[in-house]
Amino acid sequence: MSWFESQWDAWAPERRTVPWITIGQTEETLSIDQALSAIKSHRETLYGAGLGRGQRVLLAVSNPIQFITAWFAIIDIGAVAVPVSPLAPPAEWDRIHATIRLSAAILDDTQASIADDRAFTIIRMRQDGRIEAPGLVSPCANPYGSGGVVLFTSGSTGEPKPVGLSLGVLMHAAQDVVNAHQLSPSDIGYCPLPLFHVNAEVVGVLSSLVAQSSLVVDNGLSRTGFWDLIEKVGATWINLVPTLITLLLKDPEATPKKTQRIRFIRSASAPLPDSVRTGAETRFGIPLVQSYGISEAGGPVTVESQRHLFGDRGGVGRPWGVSVKILPHSSGHGEIAVQGPRVMDPQWGPNAWIQARMSDGWYRTGDLGHFDSPGLLHVDGRVKDVINRGGEQIFPGEIEDIFLTHPKVRECAVIGHPNPVLGEEVVAVVATDDLDAIESELRQLAETYLSPFKRPIRYLAIDMLPKNRTGKILREALRHAWQSA
Repeated sequence: MSWFESQWDAWAPERRTVPWITIGQTEETLSIDQALSAIKSHRETLYGAGLGRGQRVLLAVSNPIQFITAWFAIIDIGAVAVPVSPLAPPAEWDRIHATIRLSAAILDDTQASIADDRAFTIIRMRQDGRIEAPGLVSPCANPYGSGGVVLFTSGSTGEPKPVGLSLGVLMHAAQDVVNAHQLSPSDIGYCPLPLFHVNAEVVGVLSSLVAQSSLVVDNGLSRTGFWDLIEKVGATWINLVPTLITLLLKDPEATPKKTQRIRFIRSASAPLPDSVRTGAETRFGIPLVQSYGISEAGGPVTVESQRHLFGDRGGVGRPWGVSVKILPHSSGHGEIAVQGPRVMDPQWGPNAWIQARMSDGWYRTGDLGHFDSPGLLHVDGRVKDVINRGGEQIFPGEIEDIFLTHPKVRECAVIGHPNPVLGEEVVAVVATDDLDAIESELRQLAETYLSPFKRPIRYLAIDMLPKNRTGKILREALRHAWQSA
């Protein structure tokens, strides 16, 4: 019996034939028995192609159900899944191959047709959900020690780095999610986040497997009809990121149905502005549960769990499943560091680079933060995003939170612009329809709530802030755009 078969075997017989995974926008479903059948078929194809333990398989598949079954099959044979966006161009596959040496890539039919002459074998994902390998793959010269995933994340330098997570780390993280949010077989989660990111993989798919609960997934969130969909699928919790919560809050038509049964909305991947949290809880009548996580720890690091909701609130919760410590940083602020069995092993896979980020056994995350007196963690900002104006350290989030209270500001990002005397000066990039009409009001907000050195000297209007697929603002792109302007 394979590892995943043992997981399926734990499910009650009457639940094995009902939908486990549902695609919300198309209503396509996958039961546990159907998943097991697809995974067995994929395993036979992958074994037949010569794939085995420790070999790396890029996975770029657009259909969520097909992605999930292929992802499980890769890991179940002891190989390593390397998930990327199905929209990634071939040049990105080649960069990944140059970094970790792929043996194969499972691609949609449309992508496979443009994947000729690659240094790795192309395996097609057919529209009917079957995978098709043309022949044997090239053996991997340096296989990793076990099955797992390799994710590419941006470090403090902004350059993508490979993060290797073994199956044991992934399942440990999933169990922590289940415990923190008290997930049970009666729960139905909704997750529109990209499946090639650790959040959707661990918090969404694996936690639902461990909890023996159902999950509704989508390729992105649509504000139109969002709450109608939530009511239709009977979701009991929602997995979002702050940018998506902000979009829902700013849409006057987006209002929950009175019959909804949501226990909580989970927010992760970036700090949630206080104004957005307060506004969303007031408007939607649903508790927002914040968490802070990093790919390097398989997901959640701190969580504002259900049991904490009725005690002290604030920040991004308390450490959960790992230890968290604040280490001194040259900026004069504290840097968040983590330690524990879920923090990626430098001896596994492509993780040797993390040695430079270790300090006496603690992994430096590149995030600045502090603990308050009740023991709740607060994330102050990224090391690389802090603005140094004449020696004064300015956290963009503090300013952004104030501007987001303005009803005509959809989104906001504060960046630093080079200044020959001060080093940097503060610039606000605002997503709004008419900056000319509200700039004076934004300046008044800044004068009311911010010290003079924190007030932006310039404002730039934009239709929508550039973000990656997980909703994080691409500040470097904004800095380049502002300098060009």
